Amino acid sequence: MSATMDNMLKQTVESLLEHPQLWRGARRSAPHVIASGHAELDASLSGGWPGGALTEILLPQPGIGELELVLPALLRLGRERRWIALIGAPYTHRSPAWQNSGMNLSRLLWVHPRSARERLLAMEQAMRNGTCGGVLGWSDGSFGTRELRRLQLAAEHGNCMGILFNVQTKAGQMSPAALRLRLECNDEPEDESLTIHLAKGVRSQMVKIPKLMP
Repeated sequence: MSATMDNMLKQTVESLLEHPQLWRGARRSAPHVIASGHAELDASLSGGWPGGALTEILLPQPGIGELELVLPALLRLGRERRWIALIGAPYTHRSPAWQNSGMNLSRLLWVHPRSARERLLAMEQAMRNGTCGGVLGWSDGSFGTRELRRLQLAAEHGNCMGILFNVQTKAGQMSPAALRLRLECNDEPEDESLTIHLAKGVRSQMVKIPKLMP
């Protein structure tokens, strides 16, 4: 190849690399994570919950320990003086988990939507505006792939840790969430722990952690 052709090829490649619509993988920054407070889980999640993204947690029913699972991360976000929004939570601020958590309850925003549409809009706006460090929402199973995609984009836009507690029957539905896991409660008296089935975003595996609250 002549020197002239070599220079022309080099200039063409450099021009293409500077094109604003070209994505270069090397320029992508490392994902921001928020430590979960559970060493084994953090090891499986490469450091913790994904920040600026949506995590979908599938439950057989609310109240099996999902709140205790994310409380350590919420405490960290609370210390950063960012708001924590709870959308459609089946709990109140008087629940033992909140009372015993050490959380500054004045930093919690409680939103009680009257419909699935209001629930979606509340979660989307809370994550997108950038003032909330964490947004937790409880779904009745009415959100489809399109709605989850909207929540994922909102979490990215607002750099917010979004958590959607969804019904277990959605396991067969495609999910655009950055991380997806399924939570089970071990009811045996001698085994008070939570089993976490990690699915999307990490290598499929199970993690068992002790319950934070009796």
